[in-house]
Amino acid sequence: TATVREGKRFPCGLVQIEGATQIDAERLIQRLSQPYPSGDAILSYEMVNGIRKNRWVDESGSTKKLETPVWNQGKPTRFGTEDHLNQQLNNALRDLGFSQAEAEVKLVNDHEKATTTLLVLLKKEGKPDVVAEVVVKGLERNSVEQLLTHVGATRGMHANRQEIAKVVERL
Repeated sequence: TATVREGKRFPCGLVQIEGATQIDAERLIQRLSQPYPSGDAILSYEMVNGIRKNRWVDESGSTKKLETPVWNQGKPTRFGTEDHLNQQLNNALRDLGFSQAEAEVKLVNDHEKATTTLLVLLKKEGKPDVVAEVVVKGLERNSVEQLLTHVGATRGMHANRQEIAKVVERL
């Protein structure tokens, strides 16, 4: 028989980004290390005591809980998670409007701090995603151009989750 005594697992520490020139590294770190809406969530809002509160909902209008951070700082690092982290990194890059980016994660143990750093290596950022076409149906009083000007939507604008949420919010 063999006895294995596992030591204490290092907690998730910092997120570091290497190779970012177009991608906002701080936004990527935030997206990876903080709760975030799922891909099918829609930004909505409600008025509470005269204060506007944003919330994420599903297609039926029911509130959706935010997803657990991809890199949950302070929580133990799980072994064998690189494939999962790479998939989540690709989702985060898509949310930021860089669906063609090529990147990978590496887990780097910092023995001095007793933490594991999530190192994101951006090999190729690719071109930012852009809006190719805007289709509007059902207008009766205003023109398509008036509506698009009002919501700030244009062909060629950067198509990321934040910009799309701003357009939806103005509707």
